[in-house]
Amino acid sequence: LWRNRLFEQGGFELRDIDVVVMCSFRVAMSGLRWLAAGGVLLLWSASAAAAGVQFFDDSQIATPLAVGETWDSVACRGYVFTYTRDKLFTGGIGAEPIGRPVRIAWPDGVEAQAVTAGPNPGKAKIELKRSDGAPFDLAAFTARLLANTAGAGGSIEIMPQLDGEDAWDDPAYFMASGYSWSTFSYDRTTPSYLGNTSALVGFESYSIGLYVDFAITALALEDASAAAPGDFDGDGDADGADLLAWQRGQSPQPLSASDLVEWQANFGIGLGTVALVNVPEPPGVAACAVLWSVGAISAPALRRSFAGRCPAGFRRSSRRGTCG
Repeated sequence: LWRNRLFEQGGFELRDIDVVVMCSFRVAMSGLRWLAAGGVLLLWSASAAAAGVQFFDDSQIATPLAVGETWDSVACRGYVFTYTRDKLFTGGIGAEPIGRPVRIAWPDGVEAQAVTAGPNPGKAKIELKRSDGAPFDLAAFTARLLANTAGAGGSIEIMPQLDGEDAWDDPAYFMASGYSWSTFSYDRTTPSYLGNTSALVGFESYSIGLYVDFAITALALEDASAAAPGDFDGDGDADGADLLAWQRGQSPQPLSASDLVEWQANFGIGLGTVALVNVPEPPGVAACAVLWSVGAISAPALRRSFAGRCPAGFRRSSRRGTCG
């Protein structure tokens, strides 16, 4: 309706009115698209603020780091797992150690064995830490018993460390009384009298122990400053320095093809980059802006150019000064 009134009463050509309408529409759509992009960016930033790693699955390859007399150490996805092994066990059939078999092997989980032989017997333990030593959160885990604890009862003990020392006087306890192959799962929502992980936040490492053999079969670790994919030096992006780090064996899975592919796929992308969100200005918006700025389609200019004129087939009324 207003378009026809402009044509009939204002002396505007329909084609000029249509240009104004189209440009206004394009500018409005441009604003909506940028607003939507901003929403995606905010959502992405919120999710990136608490990046984490879920263990275990077949795609996660453990890279051996070190071997000790009664322990082994592996790395995966930027985290280091050190776990006890009863390697000096003889089985009572001779003097030579034969060790005990592993029942749950990577990637089904990480098994810890109580050390029963040798100069330093002790509990089964798993120590978790980041490769770069940065603090992280232990958000959730599932443990499987590999021996009976139903008779005597048992609790998994988790002691966090800071600066190489125990952070608390006493560990956090998680109920683990049951029969061999029983599982127990804990997170930030489980009742505190059974065990709750809410306090396991912001520590450099966690020592997980039980007096009998056990395995961790599921694990959720969170790190607010988690490195971007392909960022092997932890500086916030995947660049040439990370390729050098890969060449030096400093990636999560040293010198692996998978780490190299990850770096290639994320080259130039960092924690502050939204790689999949690209919102170009819609075609024609820039041209509209130029036209508006020079007054080529401004209403005053159009009124001046059509002053005193009526469209073909119309006559101007002397009383109202309008075309009709």
